[in-house]
Amino acid sequence: MRPLVRGQVDQSVRIEEAGDTVLAFADGEAYALVISALVKRKALGRLISRGKSRKRALVLLFAAAVALLLSRVPGSVEGVEIDLEYPGYEAAIKGAILWRLRPLGKAMAVAELTFGRIGKKSPAHDLAWRVHQGKIPANDRVTIEELLEVL
Repeated sequence: MRPLVRGQVDQSVRIEEAGDTVLAFADGEAYALVISALVKRKALGRLISRGKSRKRALVLLFAAAVALLLSRVPGSVEGVEIDLEYPGYEAAIKGAILWRLRPLGKAMAVAELTFGRIGKKSPAHDLAWRVHQGKIPANDRVTIEELLEVL
């Protein structure tokens, strides 16, 4: 039986910013994935072509990326605090994450996802930053196919 894991999620380089985005989960287990700038642009373009506003597309892309991250963390994740990246969109992000996690094999309860300010002393922040700086490798890179599949 795998252990239950509680942790935090943080990102280095926001989805809407130029450059690769690193999403990291840390506390007990540690896992980081990279979404290249090219993959982000293609995914945003696809969402906008489907009629989503730019802001809605960014929120959906962030939620899909967090779902992919959580689905790849070893063990059963329970109790995740996500950095407050898009204030006012927490309910939409939470719903989108939960909806996307089930087909990825990691169902969670609504109460298990919370939002807060993840500070610079957080292990998730440290992991995302170190991967972003190239000091340590990411566990995985997200392909456009993987991202579009969960969008």
